[in-house]
Amino acid sequence: MIWAAAALATVALGGWAVFGRGGPPVEPYRTLPVDRGDVVRAVTATGGLQPLVTVDVGSTVSGPVKSVEADFNAQVKAGQVLARLDPQTFQTRVQQLDASLAQAQADFAVAQADWDRYQRLGAAGFASPQLLAQKRAALDKARASVAVARAQLASAQVDLDRSVIRSPVDGVVVDRKVEPGQSVAASFQAPTLFIIARDLSKLQAEIAVDEADIGEVREGLPVRFTVDAFPGEDFTGAVSQVRKQGAQASGVVSYTVIVEAENRGGRLLPGMTANAEILVEERRNVLRLPNAALRFRPGDPKVAAKAEAVRGAARERGEADRDGKAAAGEGARAIVWVLRDGAPEPVAVRLGVASDSQTEVLDGLKEKDPVVVGGGPALKGKGGGIPGGPPPGGPRLRGA
Repeated sequence: MIWAAAALATVALGGWAVFGRGGPPVEPYRTLPVDRGDVVRAVTATGGLQPLVTVDVGSTVSGPVKSVEADFNAQVKAGQVLARLDPQTFQTRVQQLDASLAQAQADFAVAQADWDRYQRLGAAGFASPQLLAQKRAALDKARASVAVARAQLASAQVDLDRSVIRSPVDGVVVDRKVEPGQSVAASFQAPTLFIIARDLSKLQAEIAVDEADIGEVREGLPVRFTVDAFPGEDFTGAVSQVRKQGAQASGVVSYTVIVEAENRGGRLLPGMTANAEILVEERRNVLRLPNAALRFRPGDPKVAAKAEAVRGAARERGEADRDGKAAAGEGARAIVWVLRDGAPEPVAVRLGVASDSQTEVLDGLKEKDPVVVGGGPALKGKGGGIPGGPPPGGPRLRGA
């Protein structure tokens, strides 16, 4: 009984210490120091890397492939042979039309001789005008037949020449879609046999930027991107074009932004996925504070009341703030809390560029000031004294 009574007394004493003094223990204030570093406001997007210029090489004539003379990754020059179709059908056609041309020329020679003879007879009065007109028409018809035969022969010769597939540009064969013995059927559309990248020393990425962010993007902005093949390594480029036609997918509108990048050493390959950051604004070695400090509000009403005096003084100076949240745009004012002698004190600050995690401080704080980011008595209806809300600069912006 004595031990049981002692245990009950211990429990009762603990309960008085916890609840008799005003509830559960108060969480200590959590702080982070104001420091110096870089603040980058950026828009993130992804897209595939592609050559700046690619040429689809096809065939406008049909026939079986006799040989393929260029393989993947081959460096080719303009006019170089890539493949050959079986030329037998085209050669036979050329020979046939060559004979037709010879026949037409012979017929023309006969018609010319007849016309010359009947002209002399007509001059002597032995040929009527009607007969002369007939002979003149026969000569013109023979001349036209020669022209038709010559054009048909030229067309057949073009088809014969086109049975040899040549590269139209200098470049690299990035894709080959034909094998020896394969039949090529060119009907309404020329089939693609090879894809040639004109220059792989530069690549472009077509990245899709959300409509909420496209207003921040303009030509010439620097771009930093990574690829999965080289983790931890950054590549750089620049925005070369912002296309104005939007595309809608699953109710989301996005715009295509073209980013050009140098491909030194040829390490980047077409088809790689680029995880890009378009650097909208960047500040180097500036005073900055964590965004959590801008979202903090003290849960203790007595402590929170101190902010009113700071706000009133700011209003008198013509400096507005937004109740502890940073307004958008450089030069916005906000109230942050600095831990001094164990208690948070409100300080009016002027803000600059904001990223997801950090915001530039233009004035109001100095380096190593401990700004409160959480803890203290819980806000009524909230937990931990940290209200929600998007970080400054907008919820869709990304940064360092």
